[in-house]
Amino acid sequence: RRLRDWLRRPSELPPEAWSDGGNMRFYKKNAVRMLGHAQVFGTPSVVPGFIMNVPAPASSFWLYASKTAVYGYDAGTHTDITRAAGPYTAAEYRDWQGCILGGIPILNNNADVPQAWLTLSLGTKLTNLANWPATLRAKIVRNFGPFLVALNLTDAGTLLPQTIHWSHPAAPGTVPASWDYTDPTRDAGRTHLTDVKGGSIQDAILLGSVLIIYKQSSTHYLRFVGGSAVLAPDLLLENSGILAARCACSIGKGKHFVVTQDDVIVHSGTKDVEYPLEEKDKDYLFADMDPTAYVNAFAFDNPAFREAWF
Repeated sequence: RRLRDWLRRPSELPPEAWSDGGNMRFYKKNAVRMLGHAQVFGTPSVVPGFIMNVPAPASSFWLYASKTAVYGYDAGTHTDITRAAGPYTAAEYRDWQGCILGGIPILNNNADVPQAWLTLSLGTKLTNLANWPATLRAKIVRNFGPFLVALNLTDAGTLLPQTIHWSHPAAPGTVPASWDYTDPTRDAGRTHLTDVKGGSIQDAILLGSVLIIYKQSSTHYLRFVGGSAVLAPDLLLENSGILAARCACSIGKGKHFVVTQDDVIVHSGTKDVEYPLEEKDKDYLFADMDPTAYVNAFAFDNPAFREAWF
């Protein structure tokens, strides 16, 4: 409490303390200059609205996407790995997101069938995810153990913003054999988040053994329960969700950094929530935010400096 008072009255800080700073960061108990920016990986072949790292035994690939194409980068080479069937039809750059299931990168844009990169080679094109239901589209597709989980669906033209649909589990190095949740011989399933006041599903991020699901005004988690249910969701935070898709990230040891509709929080998958921003900083952040373009915002971890960026 006394520290909070000091932060509001810089004149009362001890001589060794800081009240503010610009163009600098605190790192390992020192105040250091920000290093600035430098170009890496040459010039991309398309403007990258989405980027994803894919580690491989002998390399580290970077995949990046425009609304219509996906390119891969490795060792100074940019290669078009767009599906052979033709350009993609993503409505917005922000619609792209991806994950890695058992070593296979999966990319999704809410307009086309999710794409699988079956061989980690720039000579291999992306391909439509096998066994994916033809009439199904998903805002989010995430890996969860051996399952792929699709969230916020459009099925045969019907919007299902509260719905979660998971695949039959896949063996490492393969894609799911089925998404048929009506087949009793398969472990695919479908369920719904019933707190309508929480809004629609915006994103989902792994946290330990659960998948944290962020809606506009509430937060849930999906866990493996086995039996006929296989996976089951539960409510975590009733009145705290996410500002927009991509506005949360994993940080540190088992925590999420989340920008909500009106605050910034850190949590470890429990109801105990940390609030890292002072009131004045929170007020500045949300007052300065563009009321239309905020949907393009995103958060990411900067582990080298133990920082989360938004």
